[in-house]
Order: sequence, then C-alpha cells, then structure tokens
Amino acid sequence: MEIVRNHILELNIENESDIGVCRRKSVAIARQIGFDEIKTGEIAIMVTELVSNVMKHGGGKGKMLICQLNKNQQHKAIEIWCYDQGEGIQNFEQSLTDGFTDKNSLGIGLGSIRRFSDELEINPSAP
Repeated sequence: MEIVRNHILELNIENESDIGVCRRKSVAIARQIGFDEIKTGEIAIMVTELVSNVMKHGGGKGKMLICQLNKNQQHKAIEIWCYDQGEGIQNFEQSLTDGFTDKNSLGIGLGSIRRFSDELEINPSAP
C-alpha cells in the first residue's frame, strides 16, 4: 500500500519567533489528523527542541518540513524534517545523553526528540 504525503509545509527558521510558528503549525496538523492531546503535546515539545537546536547549534538558520502521511484512513502520521547550516555534531552518541551540552543549556533536547519520535534519522555531519 502506498504512503501519501499531504499538507506539506516548508517553514523558514531564521529567528527565535520561528520556534512558536513551527510549533503551532505542527500541532495544527497533528490535531487535524486526529492525534490525542498527549501525542500533540509531544510533537509540540519535539518541534520546539528541533527549532531551538537550529538557533543554538545550527548556525541560526534552517528549514522545517512538516507533512501528513497517509497509508489509509486508519494509518496516519506526521513527518517532520529539520535541517540547518551548522557545523555538524562532533559526538552524536554523547549528544543524545540527557545532561550533555556545549551551549550552557539543560542538554535534554536531542534526547527528548528521540523519546518522542517513533523513528529518528539524523545526519550529524556537515555537508
């Protein structure tokens, strides 16, 4: 069965206010396809962390793609891609560890993203 992508949004990440914009857009899509409040909240946290990481670690500029995936009426998902212009992640495994940070933060961003994702794919090296 074919997976169809709908409601594809491409959002620029250029300043701190884009954290809220990306979060609200992703939550709106999650609600539209029927996610419950818990899953919608997890998506809000995940997107906040992704965009915050672009601002802190990714050169302050990037893009987020959000789309709805449909396999059939009963199988719907949200897919989120985020990319930036940073220098890459030096120690990827260590960066997934809660408490690890190199920017004076709590260091729970990537760990939270991993926990709230059904699937996570990261290319930690710079192009």
